[in-house]
Amino acid sequence: MVLARLVRLIISSWDLFIVAAFLNRISVPATCDVVLYGDIAGDDDVVHTASALLPPAPARTVTFPFLASPTLTNVELVVDGPIYRIKTLSDHPMHGSLALHLIFHFSLDDWDGFFDRGVADLLDVFGAVPLTRLSFVGHLDGLSTEDWSGVLLAFPKLDTLHIFGRDSMSHLWTALKDGLKDDLDAAADVLCPHLRVVETQAPLSLDTLHAALDLLVDCLEERAARESWPQFLRLRFFSECQEDTTISIVQVYIPRLEALVEEIVYAYV
Repeated sequence: MVLARLVRLIISSWDLFIVAAFLNRISVPATCDVVLYGDIAGDDDVVHTASALLPPAPARTVTFPFLASPTLTNVELVVDGPIYRIKTLSDHPMHGSLALHLIFHFSLDDWDGFFDRGVADLLDVFGAVPLTRLSFVGHLDGLSTEDWSGVLLAFPKLDTLHIFGRDSMSHLWTALKDGLKDDLDAAADVLCPHLRVVETQAPLSLDTLHAALDLLVDCLEERAARESWPQFLRLRFFSECQEDTTISIVQVYIPRLEALVEEIVYAYV
């Protein structure tokens, strides 16, 4: 069924598969804004996550034609406390949007383990889309270097990466560095060779600040050697140590960072 005049579609249900079955029977215009909510009663019910709201992969572009559009380039993933959301971001006036939400009707002390589920949903829904911009928000502590490598491999055209998390970002920098192939030296042989803008904010203690900055500089130096380094780098430090101490530590690294990045912005919170 083609709903040719549909402008906005909002569905909320406790049964994610009923939503998917319904969507499998319709097709919305390429300009339609779609918002889907899946209600989760308890932590034992979190077996299938946001991607279960959608039809099987082969049918998704029939239901949502904009998923096959070359103008779909920007996606945000938020797994922050009880907020679990994946949505497309676009300024294109003739482009539809998709937002997937999970509503958790229970309390959980540790949400760290949920971000990898969000990443799995992201790759399931958008893994075949040539994204150029990606934003992650939330508890990223549970993401390993292998998880980050999987994301970077899935989206080789990324040019902008925004990370706002509760993690030192060490696994991200390691993935960006270790993704280099030792026997090749062309920019095309690194993970996300077109990555030009990186913005991160992360909490750091006195113990982790030096290690995090060392790893960041090593990563950038390795990528610079392959002619693939960000032009713009924004770092926001949430440090547990005194601001003066943080500033004095960071400033030691600034000359090396400025030699590797065309523009660097750093702030202390």
